[in-house]
Amino acid sequence: MLLLGHSHESQLSPLRAALDLTMQVSRMAGIFSLAVLTASFACLGGCSRGKDYPKVNLHKDIVRSHASTAQSGPTSYRIAVASMSAPRESVESYSPIIAYLSKRLDRPAQLVLAHSYAELNQMIGSGEAIAAFVCSGGYVDGHSRFGLELIAAPEVDGRTVYYCCVLVPAGSKARELRDLRGKRFAFTDRDSNTRCQVPSYQILRLGERPESFFGNLIYTRSHDRAITAVREGVVDGAAVDSLIYEQAARRDPDVKREAKVIARYGPYASPPVIVSPHAPEQFKISLKYALLNMHKDAEGRKLLDSMAIDRFVVAQDSGYDSIRAMRREMKAWANQTRPPAR
Repeated sequence: MLLLGHSHESQLSPLRAALDLTMQVSRMAGIFSLAVLTASFACLGGCSRGKDYPKVNLHKDIVRSHASTAQSGPTSYRIAVASMSAPRESVESYSPIIAYLSKRLDRPAQLVLAHSYAELNQMIGSGEAIAAFVCSGGYVDGHSRFGLELIAAPEVDGRTVYYCCVLVPAGSKARELRDLRGKRFAFTDRDSNTRCQVPSYQILRLGERPESFFGNLIYTRSHDRAITAVREGVVDGAAVDSLIYEQAARRDPDVKREAKVIARYGPYASPPVIVSPHAPEQFKISLKYALLNMHKDAEGRKLLDSMAIDRFVVAQDSGYDSIRAMRREMKAWANQTRPPAR
């Protein structure tokens, strides 16, 4: 999922403290145990749903505060995003585009935050939300389970693809993923394509599994925390979305001075905007028209520029076939005692 708006990478110490606490709580809960991680590997190589890891719920008050000022009610279209940065920042980031869409649909749109990509898909599947900004892996999963439909995808720098980047501290001696064996590593969300599934797949290709390959493995639940964890040395490496990394670097040039990319995998089709298969046909038409024509009006152009997006374009389901192929291999390897080295 493309992160919109602003985060605050400069506030490193508070985030480091939160990550340190997350790692301590995670150890006490046993998330680094082989048994738990092997169980999670039974579904998509350690990145799918399984036992929930301990996490602090910061969303409740933030969402209530936003909802009190939004146009809400039974006649509102509920559009969901997974809050993969701080909840308040997610609201601030996505509110402008929701407000833009509200003016161009036949009824108001309301922003709804999900705690994870899995919860976001559940919202769509249950009818709690009618549309969503999702990650590529979330679309593939939701399309298979609920029949999620593509509406549009962002074009950035003339392309509709992104990459999985393995990030390490600037002073790290690591030159490739295999150099991080036995080190501390951060994923963001188990259902994320580039921030969990792709690096897990690459480790499987080395003939190992993430839970045995890394010394410690944590889930940050946040894009900015993953980058911060690398910059501050809380972890020795992290999997990040190339679009997120480049956006962070545009906001703060120190990002690339303090964290470097040692491996890049892909390309993968861009994180899309999707709708529920049960959404009214007129809503689908109106939403697609609004997104595909944003770059043609002054307000939309200004909003796209703030998000570093050229425009939204029509997305093709076949563009996500490489993710499906990777998942099929991961499922096959999950049933083997030791994945085949390549």
